[in-house]
Amino acid sequence: MKKGAKEMRKFDFYSDPGHGWLKVKRQELVELGIEQQISGYSYQKGDAVYLEEDSDAPKFANAWEKKHGVKFEDSIPSNNVHISDRASRIRTYQPFRPKHDEELNQKMSALQDKIEHAIHESTGSLEDESRIDDLACELLKLEELSL
Repeated sequence: MKKGAKEMRKFDFYSDPGHGWLKVKRQELVELGIEQQISGYSYQKGDAVYLEEDSDAPKFANAWEKKHGVKFEDSIPSNNVHISDRASRIRTYQPFRPKHDEELNQKMSALQDKIEHAIHESTGSLEDESRIDDLACELLKLEELSL
């Protein structure tokens, strides 16, 4: 990099056999003024948002290019492209919701972490499966509250 040159932000792109997602920071959506335009087809986990490739990622790329004056595709080097031959865990994350209710989003994120941990630690017993189902139902109730 040339001395004095601004370091370019690099993004990660994830895909599975059925779809792909661009990982961005929620704050970037806010700064670009597009948070309210992102669909529920994208996902969120913590402060990370996984923008679906067909509509939401192009919205972000266009806004990024306008703000920064650089071609967005230059921000995804080939070593930041993650391709899986199985369903991505991103599909288990919460559907994207604008951050209108911080406390509710935090509860949903914590519950999602509990579900992932329970799945990882599961022995396949009925008790484990029941616990995972209970957590998933609790998450669904919170998601309904956020609508």
